[in-house]
Amino acid sequence: DLSSPVSAVTSPSSAVVQGLPLQTISGTANDTNGLVASVKVAVKRVSDGGWWNGGAFSGGLQWRNTTWDGTIWTFTEIGNVNLSSGSYYITSKALDEVGNEEGNAGGNQDLTGSTTFTYDIQIPTATVAVPADGSYKKAGSMASISGLSLDLVSVSTQVNAVRRIEL
Repeated sequence: DLSSPVSAVTSPSSAVVQGLPLQTISGTANDTNGLVASVKVAVKRVSDGGWWNGGAFSGGLQWRNTTWDGTIWTFTEIGNVNLSSGSYYITSKALDEVGNEEGNAGGNQDLTGSTTFTYDIQIPTATVAVPADGSYKKAGSMASISGLSLDLVSVSTQVNAVRRIEL
C-alpha cells in the first residue's frame, strides 16, 4: 500500500457563522488501497495564529487525536469555553494501517478538505436616531424612523449581517 489516505472536515463547513453552542467538529476519511487507522485534527485561531494544544490556543501546529469509527471522525476537545468570537481554521490528517500519512504528514492544510468558520457570540446592537429620544411628533408628521445597527464580528459574507430590527 503506497497510497495515502484522505480526509475532510465536514462540520462546521466553510464560511459558516456558528453561535452557541458549537456544533460538533467532524469529518470523513478513506483510503482506496487500505484502511484508515486514525484521523488527527488541528485547529488554529486565525486572529493570532495560535494552534489548539489541548488547553489553549498557542504555539505552532498541533495535531490532536479524534474519535474514528471507521466512517466518521469527531473532535470534542474544544468547547464553547475555549472559543471567543472570531475565525477558526480546521485541518485534518488521516493515517492508514501501514503508516501512510495524508499530505506527506501535512494533512489537508490549505486544500478543499480543510475549513475556516466564524464563531460569533457577540450580540448585535441597534439604536434609533430619528426621532430623538423623548421627542414628540404630531400624528401623521413623522415621515421615517432611522438609526444604526451593528454586529462587531466581521466576516466576508452577508451571513452575519443584521437582518431585521423590530421596534
